[in-house]
Amino acid sequence: MRELLVRLPVLPNFPPEDSRAD
Repeated sequence: MRELLVRLPVLPNFPPEDSRAD
């Protein structure tokens, strides 16, 4: 379940910086 939530925001967010901010 966590992987799905993490993958969703990762697809639309090209830069990894956005993911780190979360």
